[in-house]
Amino acid sequence: MKKLLPILLVALASPIFAQLSVTSTDVPFVIDFTGFEGTGFNVAPVPGQLSTETWEVLGFSDGDLFFGNTDVDGDFAKGITTGNVSSGGVYAFDNGGNIALYTQPTSSDFNPGSFTLKIANNTGAFVSEIDLSYIAYIYNNEGRSNSFNVSYSYNNVIFFDVPELDLTSVEADEDSLYTYNQSAVIPGLVLEDGDFFYIKWEGADVSGSGSRDEFGLDDISVTATSGAIIPVVGFSETEIVTGEADGPVAVAVEITSPVTCTAVISVIDSLGTATYGSDFIVSTPFFVDFNEVFDSVLLFNVLIANDAVLEIDETIVLKIDSVIGTCLLGPADELVITIIDNESALNGPCENLYFSEYIEGGSNNKALEIYNPTDAAIDLDGYIVKVFNNGGTAPSNTLNLSGTIAAGGTYNIVNPSADSVLIALADTTSNVTFFNGNDAVVLLQFADTIDVIGRVGEDPITEWLVDTAGTADNTLVRKAAVNKGQTDWTIGATEWNVYGQNEFGFFGSHTADGCAVAGCGTPAAVNVTGAVSFGIKLQWSPVAGAVNYQIQYRALGSDVWLSKNASTNKTKIGGLTGGVTYEYRVRANCGGGDLGAFTDIQTVTTPLKLGQFEDAEDISLYPNPSNGTLYLDGFDTEEDAVVFQLFDMTGRMVMNQTSMNYGNVVEISLPEVQPGTYLVRATKGEVVYQTVVVVE
Repeated sequence: MKKLLPILLVALASPIFAQLSVTSTDVPFVIDFTGFEGTGFNVAPVPGQLSTETWEVLGFSDGDLFFGNTDVDGDFAKGITTGNVSSGGVYAFDNGGNIALYTQPTSSDFNPGSFTLKIANNTGAFVSEIDLSYIAYIYNNEGRSNSFNVSYSYNNVIFFDVPELDLTSVEADEDSLYTYNQSAVIPGLVLEDGDFFYIKWEGADVSGSGSRDEFGLDDISVTATSGAIIPVVGFSETEIVTGEADGPVAVAVEITSPVTCTAVISVIDSLGTATYGSDFIVSTPFFVDFNEVFDSVLLFNVLIANDAVLEIDETIVLKIDSVIGTCLLGPADELVITIIDNESALNGPCENLYFSEYIEGGSNNKALEIYNPTDAAIDLDGYIVKVFNNGGTAPSNTLNLSGTIAAGGTYNIVNPSADSVLIALADTTSNVTFFNGNDAVVLLQFADTIDVIGRVGEDPITEWLVDTAGTADNTLVRKAAVNKGQTDWTIGATEWNVYGQNEFGFFGSHTADGCAVAGCGTPAAVNVTGAVSFGIKLQWSPVAGAVNYQIQYRALGSDVWLSKNASTNKTKIGGLTGGVTYEYRVRANCGGGDLGAFTDIQTVTTPLKLGQFEDAEDISLYPNPSNGTLYLDGFDTEEDAVVFQLFDMTGRMVMNQTSMNYGNVVEISLPEVQPGTYLVRATKGEVVYQTVVVVE
């Protein structure tokens, strides 16, 4: 790493004891920390202190120091140093008589942590650009590598990175002081007179082990530039949270003043976790066209698929790649849409995994056994074990399971330092077994809890009571009559047989009574009543006495069934792939462990055509792509006429035909529209069909 010499700055203003007010354009305003003695931060600072009207300091073990607060001791007042300190906190760094703001990070200080500078635009003008420069010090006297990065904000909430200012210390102890002359121009700003602007220096661990290097900041120069007000384009929101069943998400793109300008938007697949087609639909790249005579905010829709798959919450990342016209791309160029899953994990008799054994033996002899009570192998993807120590509400250790459990089989998790008898039976070793009798252990499927030992957030001091014994220094084996997980520990505590310490004889297999069939009937006439590329719709004859129904499905050739429940005799299965053959079967649940037999396995091949159904059976639209004529096929010949609507991807209706013929096949002549992707909605009575069509 090259050592750089510091530059000389003339401080035209040195407002370390008051808010940094930039009162002129094209003039550098400098903070050089002269007079700072490391004696704390104060809303009304005395000599030696810094102003909390100017500085916010976050991420120290003594707490966070927000703008307008005061703290003049502890981590925030460590005094003056010449470097090579070990105690975490904020110092004044004396570098040969030159004073700088300085910090020593530790595991709980400035890790992550930040210094944020608040700047007021009091120039009387619009500021479109800020030239930022400063000196950064890194005293590389420890083996760990840490960061010292820069970002900016208009509101001290949403920050935008300045990657060219990122610094990372060397992962080696060189016992050397490095000086960096950092500078960058931040263009495309929208700062009216009186607005605030925030610059943040943030640090965190990067790599390596051991103690952390020291970081300093000095001679901060801020030069504001006033220019013509060039309209800036960005997303109105940078984060949107929506439920999977909430329908289309309206995305707003705005421009600071209306001009002719086009924003080019793409989906960044590598950053999001949702899958195009099966989870959402939006044209990409997508063009949002502003015009000086129209509104400054335009909307377009992202269609969300409400599948029937239990899964982790997913994200869609949209990015404004570029703008075309007399405008600039602003910092709000990325939007993350989080889709909250609305399915729940199965947890009825013999429907899902549960803990079948718990070993809290001597020393490191600790283990967990998980049992599969179903008649099919279960893929462990999405299953999680968490342990909560000493009444904590955040998990102390977490294990994401992988592999499969055979029908009637177990999955065995063992402490890596356990007895060789346990190690030999382990499917995996993990620190999730670092528990004692007073800790809570939880089994989840994605975000849903399906079994517990103890209560999260409660500390029983010594152990959880189980019948006449407890969880400390004992082996617990689930009773054979138990056939499901239990999320209420008051009930769960009664479901275990208790054996002495270091009893390993039951581990590695489990005996359960299962779920006997007591006469619950088998569904008949299971039929596919609708199919699109990412889902199918099933219906079957009702079974007398059925509480609900269990549906299992899998891609042809897979050994693992996926499951869902339905409260009526029909359901939709989503999250499928077009052009793939799937197997499916259904059985009834009459309650109390009375499960009927599965139907024979049937198959269906999903079509390649992209579509979406909403209570519309056997309806299709073709050709797709279209050159101007479409055929809507599958509505019956009842009296109600078909209402056909066409929307562009901003949500604007471009066609609304309300009295089309009643025939089974409806011919539609599209209006003259720009080539692209459009949303189709066809309605007849209470039946709605919705899909996407590409017009060439």
